[in-house]
Amino acid sequence: MRHHQPMPLPKKPTGRAKEVRIDETHRCPRDQTALLVVDMQHGFLEPGASLEVPKGRAIVPAIRRLIATCRACGVPVF
Repeated sequence: MRHHQPMPLPKKPTGRAKEVRIDETHRCPRDQTALLVVDMQHGFLEPGASLEVPKGRAIVPAIRRLIATCRACGVPVF
């Protein structure tokens, strides 16, 4: 019985090449892009709330930065 060696995976880009690849594949044209923020409500974020998601509070600063960046770039925020 012959055993086949698995095919090697292609090498992932690193460093600057990785940044360029991400930039090329993750473009967000302003006229085709919007930010939709979902369920950032008191009932999910306040300590002790009936639907509390404690880890949700940790992402609030990042969400605020993302909202500010989108608005500054003219991207609609909903």
